Amino acid sequence: GIEGENTHGIKKTINRLKIKINESREDFYVVSPDGTETQIERSLDSDNDSTALFTTNVDVSPYSMPSEEATIHIKQKLPLPLQILSVSAVVSLEDVP
Repeated sequence: GIEGENTHGIKKTINRLKIKINESREDFYVVSPDGTETQIERSLDSDNDSTALFTTNVDVSPYSMPSEEATIHIKQKLPLPLQILSVSAVVSLEDVP
């Protein structure tokens, strides 16, 4: 789950992810807790060269509902090279009375 300082037990919504990949294909999905899959947008270079590998930051805005256990999963449907170096999340917190 995604936690920050003083956020335990507070509902969070994942607004955006930045996924840093290394020597990888851009062909993967981010899966939200409800099972909604968001396919990573592939670059034109990726579309034109099926053997090209990329080292880049990939931005994605997954479908996310407020949850105390804000989580995502990364999924591949094809056996392609994928090395994830980091995942950063921008989240919003539910207002606490």
